[in-house]
Amino acid sequence: MTNRVVLDPTSERQLTERELLARPKSIVDQTIGLLDISKARGDVFL
Repeated sequence: MTNRVVLDPTSERQLTERELLARPKSIVDQTIGLLDISKARGDVFL
């Protein structure tokens, strides 16, 4: 698996490593949403 950098717009002071969830086999008939909740750096994340 390749390394990924995920931006976290929550402004946490301590970095927390989180395990990625397994990918679905297909995104057919799935809904994917990206939400802007007006947090600091949210515009950078999106």
